[in-house]
Amino acid sequence: MIAAPGSESPQGATTVTPPDAVATVALQLHLAGSLDPSTEPFVSHTGPSASDYVLALNVPYAPIQALRADLERALALRLDHQKSWDPRGEAHVTTITPPEFADVLSQQLSVDEIDAIARTEDIQSSDLVVLGLGSGRKEIEGRTEETFFVIVDSMRLRRIRLEVWQLFVRKGGAAEAWDPTWFFPHVTVGYTLRDLHEPDVMKNVRSSYDPRFRLEVR
Repeated sequence: MIAAPGSESPQGATTVTPPDAVATVALQLHLAGSLDPSTEPFVSHTGPSASDYVLALNVPYAPIQALRADLERALALRLDHQKSWDPRGEAHVTTITPPEFADVLSQQLSVDEIDAIARTEDIQSSDLVVLGLGSGRKEIEGRTEETFFVIVDSMRLRRIRLEVWQLFVRKGGAAEAWDPTWFFPHVTVGYTLRDLHEPDVMKNVRSSYDPRFRLEVR
């Protein structure tokens, strides 16, 4: 069982304080191979503009879908989920975000160059360690909106980001323009209104681990 860490939050990110009215529940997500990314194909997620590009590790959707159903029952909430890549739903770990590429990396690197690194490193064979269930909140138009996600880590994904940074610098990019270590891997489970991102929610253990839940990995 994973113990809940402290709630200290860097850079003003929102830290969840569990409501007194919500009892602690134990949610079980069976991960005996069920989040194995090697069962999914690598897909280049791009579009007509630089802001459309995402480098992602695709993971099986079924266990994430089941976890969302557990959360909905436990919290009596209706959660929306990601459907932009597949109307039925999908699951992934974002490895390079659209702003990272559009605002910085695209100055020196092409989509093909980044995708080539991902393919060479066999991104879909990445190690994936589940650290726990995270959540974040934000007040939007007078309502408290929430997002839920599985916090994960992967040394291979971190290596891919490092190799992208090294190529960016070799091609003339400023070393300090992009930090490959500023990386908070997670798999979005669902949200009440929309997914929440930095600076509203920092999706790491220190800032977002949700002590209302114990995520059991089998």
